Amino acid sequence: MKKSLAISLVLLFFTGCIKKNTINNITPELIVEFAKQDSIDKAAILFKSLYEKDPMLVSDPMIRVLIANVVGIEPYRPVRIRKEASASPRFWKHHRVVFQEINAGKGLISWTDISGDTLKRLYVPESDDVSGWTPVSAGDSGVIFYKMNTRDTTTDIVFISENGTMHNILTKQKGLDDFDYSPITNQLLLNKYLVSEGDEEIYLYDLKSGKETRLTDNISNETEPVFSKDGKKIACITDSLLFKNIATVGKTGREGLKLLTFTPYNKYSPMMVNDTLLLFSASTGKFETDIFMQDLKRKVVYRLTQRHGQNWNADMSDDGAWIVFQSTRDTTFGIYLISIFQPIGEDSLYKEVKKYLKNKKEKQ
Repeated sequence: MKKSLAISLVLLFFTGCIKKNTINNITPELIVEFAKQDSIDKAAILFKSLYEKDPMLVSDPMIRVLIANVVGIEPYRPVRIRKEASASPRFWKHHRVVFQEINAGKGLISWTDISGDTLKRLYVPESDDVSGWTPVSAGDSGVIFYKMNTRDTTTDIVFISENGTMHNILTKQKGLDDFDYSPITNQLLLNKYLVSEGDEEIYLYDLKSGKETRLTDNISNETEPVFSKDGKKIACITDSLLFKNIATVGKTGREGLKLLTFTPYNKYSPMMVNDTLLLFSASTGKFETDIFMQDLKRKVVYRLTQRHGQNWNADMSDDGAWIVFQSTRDTTFGIYLISIFQPIGEDSLYKEVKKYLKNKKEKQ
């Protein structure tokens, strides 16, 4: 309940000043509308006009993110909290980040705090035969990950507590490519490759009852299943429209897929924060991906990164203040952090907007 409330307060913060900041019947909400309609020059001109009247009119952080998208600059300055090769970050209790530490082909499961100063390893493989991958928070009690048994190509899903106590949750799974866990519902999402059908499908596994329910049954591939933070919704990647898009799927297996995105470029690593907020990665160029945040209610998409390389596997903290993600922006796999409330400042953005409008005018 507290987590849902915190994220709801974040959304209210994003939109709160929009209704209040009105001058001459022009509101910052028009910037959002222009951006949604791809009237990007109008959005930039409006931002410039409002800033010159009162910089507080454009103090909403997400307005500044949109305008940074318009003028083609990165809206945030991500801080690298792991310089060594690392992947698959996820938030874990009290602003800790749990991740896979890439080390000589072995997957070490470690955690750090958001300052990057504290580091502790939770799991170190005992032999070259086993690798740990994709850690997922199991609430305050510990972390769940899956390890691959290379001798028989099966996979085990394992729980490990902070003090190192381990036990298997599922063993000898065949065709398991990915998974997610909800500590609220005590359920697993399993992404399996079905040899008999030649595609990937999603299953829901209830740990209390041991019941497994098939959620998808299509000729397309459904991959990367995730629970929303409250455990009520399920999202996944589907290639049913040629490109990889994001869809929700019900928990009974009878509801079918409901597309959340429709754009003709591939999406990856979805993270459903709640009913109205979605994080994902998308292809933005050859060998390039960026992090996006979509407000499903307002139908606005914010591009959070804009840098050569691959930026993906994003997660939002329970209080809605931070986003952690994996990136190759500095040539190697690293983990980066952005403060969602602190994009580029109004003054710096105003200078970029003036430069952008000047260049557009000169090209006409």
